[in-house]
Amino acid sequence: MRRTFFIKIRIALLAGSAAMAGMESAQASPETWLELAKSKRLADELQWHKLVHYQPKLLTGVESQADGADFFLAPNGKTSPGDELEATLRAFYDTRVHEAPAQHPQCKFPARLIWIQRKLSIPAGEFPQVDCGRWERFKAGLAPKSATLVFSSYFLDSPASTFGHTLLRLNKSPPGETGPRHELLDYGISYAAMVTTGNPILYSIFGLAGMFPGVFSNIPYYYKVREYNDAEARDLWEYDLALEPEELELLLAHLWELGSTSFDYFYLTENCSYHIFTALEAAAPRLHLTDRLPWWVIPSDTVKVAMTEPGFVTGVRFRPSVRAQFQHRLATLSKDERKVLRQMIDHSDPEPSRTIADESRRAYVLDTVNDLIDLRYFKDMIHEQSEGTKIKSRFLLARSRILKPSPDLQMPVPEIDRPDRGHGSLRMGASAGLTAIGRGLSDGVGRFAIRFAHHDLVDPEPGYPRGSQIEFMDLKFRYLPKQSRFPVDEFSLFRVTSLSPLSDFMKSRSWAGRMGAVRFRDGSCNDCLGSGFEGGSGVTVRIPDSSGPLLFAGLLEGGLFYSPSFDRSKWRPVIGPRLITTMRFTSGTALSLAAQWRRQFGTAAKQNLLLSGEFRAPLTTRFSLVIEGKRYQDKRWESLAGFYVYF
Repeated sequence: MRRTFFIKIRIALLAGSAAMAGMESAQASPETWLELAKSKRLADELQWHKLVHYQPKLLTGVESQADGADFFLAPNGKTSPGDELEATLRAFYDTRVHEAPAQHPQCKFPARLIWIQRKLSIPAGEFPQVDCGRWERFKAGLAPKSATLVFSSYFLDSPASTFGHTLLRLNKSPPGETGPRHELLDYGISYAAMVTTGNPILYSIFGLAGMFPGVFSNIPYYYKVREYNDAEARDLWEYDLALEPEELELLLAHLWELGSTSFDYFYLTENCSYHIFTALEAAAPRLHLTDRLPWWVIPSDTVKVAMTEPGFVTGVRFRPSVRAQFQHRLATLSKDERKVLRQMIDHSDPEPSRTIADESRRAYVLDTVNDLIDLRYFKDMIHEQSEGTKIKSRFLLARSRILKPSPDLQMPVPEIDRPDRGHGSLRMGASAGLTAIGRGLSDGVGRFAIRFAHHDLVDPEPGYPRGSQIEFMDLKFRYLPKQSRFPVDEFSLFRVTSLSPLSDFMKSRSWAGRMGAVRFRDGSCNDCLGSGFEGGSGVTVRIPDSSGPLLFAGLLEGGLFYSPSFDRSKWRPVIGPRLITTMRFTSGTALSLAAQWRRQFGTAAKQNLLLSGEFRAPLTTRFSLVIEGKRYQDKRWESLAGFYVYF
């Protein structure tokens, strides 16, 4: 403390001498500020580590997660916070401003500059004046008054978006401002992988191994709305954040810094949601967001973490997708209006709308059909002469003849779908029961399960899409008391099921895919563990008049499995149908029944039949009762009862 006091006295004397000499600023030498920085142990401060993205190494020391060499000014800056701080402070005195002003350290690292000036109370004008035109234009263009965390809901048709996506929006409107907002003119900040392959298998391998570079980018928010809301029909949930003006200033400056570097993108850990959090923590180290995350990072979990930070989220808003808008409009049409809508869609002609006498209702029906056209033909309408574009033009022309503006669509917010209200993605469970073959004597059996992420068809529904199953790293062990063994019963590296019901206006495709290992019990290979993959496609229908959402799905699936224990061939191709029925009750309980028949090749057992059922009843937000039963091809059956715990 005494040393720091004398250094400050020395700086004050320098400033006084400069003022008496008529100088515009008092430029102390870099060594003076470095001495003060060392005395204050600035390189050890949490925020410096956050700004350079240092993380503790496995054994000792730290290492920055940033992987772009230009992000560091010291040769060993990636692993040495002290050397990087010293190099940064010296670089701010660089007088070679005429050579490349845009690359001057003051221009490349404005957040570091702001932070060091604040921490050391460095007066304005201490460093050489540099023309940072690009940074100044970026700052003036975005000019944030507040920030919003945006969650884009699950998109099962793309492996990159299966678990959802989060981005940051920088708003020109201050927090809590009443009156109309113009979010579409704000900027979205996104962190994403620069994908180099369209192959889903290679994508999974590269994404898990960190073989894609991840970069920050900024883009007008209306582009993201068009991409997510319209092109992919994904709902957006917007969480307004409480950040102080000084934190917003530092956040903007740090995002500028991050735009010049890259990170190794890891699908499960260093992904879009994780690095949005690290950027927020660099600007506001009072936040403890990443500390609350498990080693894997699921976008929906990060939204839950943001809600647990006291006072951090000030409001939640819903931006419906074009699918949600169409479904809402459709639900409010009369029987006759639906008939007119059907006629217009079947003939791609707006003429039937003339039968609706009331102009306001006619306009509403035309708005509904335009939503449906966007939903069906959005990607096709990129091309000017496409069929979708021609159809859209005809209906827009018909709508333009009604000289009444469309009122804002007032949709109720689907609170049950809020991602922050969903169950935890990590699930652990234990159950016990009986197993037997035919009517023989039954034996006790137990099962232990752990799933890292994140939802199945009968998990509690709030916060997750209906009729969906998105699971990663689902592992189940059996316990056989008589043999004192814990064999692996089933393992899914990933399993995705999308049951999209058919309707009069949307011919949705249902599909499923899975990679992992499963036990075969078919008479020719009892209890063989086979690893491989399977998947297929089909249709789903919903019974609208049932007491709860009742779905019937039929899928035709094929797969290939390998096991050294298989008879004849070690490889076993399979193909056949799977029937699924799910029902949810108003109490929150859910029931699922399934029948799976497989034609098998390369084995003495030409077929394999599996019947299964599962009942799930949530007891609290974290505990669920589970009852399940299975009947195998070899007449083995088992029934189990237990519980699941969600974290």
